[in-house]
Amino acid sequence: MMEQSYESRNSAQIVRASSLAGFGELSSHRKLVARKTNSANAHDLSVYVSFRDEVQEIPTVAVWAETTAGTMIETLYLERELDFADTVDWHGALTQRNHILPIWRNRYTAISGIGPDGKVDAVTGATDTHSFALDKYLLPGKDNKFIICVEVNVAADTNDKWPDPQVGQPSLLYTALIKLDKSERYAILELTGHGGRAENNGNIQYELDDITTAKGLVDLLLLKLDAGVPED
Repeated sequence: MMEQSYESRNSAQIVRASSLAGFGELSSHRKLVARKTNSANAHDLSVYVSFRDEVQEIPTVAVWAETTAGTMIETLYLERELDFADTVDWHGALTQRNHILPIWRNRYTAISGIGPDGKVDAVTGATDTHSFALDKYLLPGKDNKFIICVEVNVAADTNDKWPDPQVGQPSLLYTALIKLDKSERYAILELTGHGGRAENNGNIQYELDDITTAKGLVDLLLLKLDAGVPED
């Protein structure tokens, strides 16, 4: 019976964030995503996600860490409505995750081994040498670098360039390069690009002139590092 359960049959689609990651809703427009470690001398991190008060429809969000080469290390947060399947009811219409958060979904292939089209991806699937956990990147004294990414999207925010009535303007990607051994404890994530036409390849589009109201969703995306306690 266990083999016939939904979770067993769809395990590749179900997103499991690290047990060391969690989030809290500070208000309807603000949340805090936190990632702890099991190592006493490693850093903890948190990402504060805040949308402008005048935003009426709260965007769908994914938060993850990736290498400087663009390979996903770990998903820290994914909106609950996207947790269990690649096709979801997104604001009243069945929509694939790779149309909502295409950059995250394509990066996630490296962990799941299943591409956005549902097929096994033998090229970008997991390898024996890659660690899909953030812990080792949070250890000081090793010149560790990684990128924190936040992708956001809100339904039906159309403009002249992006008229699709369901998806509207594409998702926006915000990033910050983290150099763990530097003295800065805070980093503001900056608008980097968008996910338009990236459904099947995840390529970031850096030209933002055709993005209008979507640029006004985010108030602040702030990363904080908390130094661990050195072991005796």
